[in-house]
Amino acid sequence: MKDKRSKIAIGTVQFGLHYGIGNRVGKTVPSEVAKILNTAYDKGIRVLDTAQEYGESEQVIGGLHDHRFQIITKINPSPRYSQSTQMFVKKSLTNLKINDLYGLLFHSANSALQNSRVVSDLKDLQQQGIIQKLGYSVYTPSELNLLISKYGNPDIIQVPYSHLDQRFQQIAIDLHQDGVEIHTRSTFLQGLFFMEPTELQDFFNPVKNYLEELKELFGNSERIASALLNWVLDKPFIDKVVIGVNSNEQLESNLQGLEALSVKTLPEPKNVPEELLMPNLWPKD
Repeated sequence: MKDKRSKIAIGTVQFGLHYGIGNRVGKTVPSEVAKILNTAYDKGIRVLDTAQEYGESEQVIGGLHDHRFQIITKINPSPRYSQSTQMFVKKSLTNLKINDLYGLLFHSANSALQNSRVVSDLKDLQQQGIIQKLGYSVYTPSELNLLISKYGNPDIIQVPYSHLDQRFQQIAIDLHQDGVEIHTRSTFLQGLFFMEPTELQDFFNPVKNYLEELKELFGNSERIASALLNWVLDKPFIDKVVIGVNSNEQLESNLQGLEALSVKTLPEPKNVPEELLMPNLWPKD
């Protein structure tokens, strides 16, 4: 079980922002973040995933990580970005109170595709040992293919991947075989898996039957989460699974569920449109 837990990375957007369709708690307070980090470390989790755009997340982590974790952050320079790349990276290092980063990812494909100079500068910083691994956080396989065509294979990719969303499976398998570190996110699709289907807008109609089947099969949100997380963690081509948590209790529940769950066959998703798999395209109200 230790090996499976060590594949988990803690997503920290909730440490700096109110985030997620199923989040009724709001931003996680620093005292609770401290408990989450302590539990994560005690259970063998060693990677934190953050970003400059996650509100105060970097600063909160900087005050609490105690140099126990490998930290990955993300930047999103605009095409007209004029500030020196080194200053951009230094901002994160200062916020996080560290001297070097395990990983630095572009937060969007466009910011990398339109900033060849920044990519080159980051590779120079990598040569200096300030950044260990460079890569991209992407939304679609086509974005990833464009980036690879322009710059070659990255060191890390972070992609959405869940039982409902398997768009990246083949390219992730291929890149993993080439030595690229594969990180996945959106295991729970921002909490969509735990919502009452009757409370969802018509936009989500294509998955309401699937969500009902999950509830019938596993009964409650905790068991659904364990089943979905186990399913992703079992994929040999995935190196890290980024999960966001709002509380220490939620993290402990997720980890305990990995041990307690008896394996069941998950319902088969059918005809799910791509826009439903991409929270940035969901209706706002």
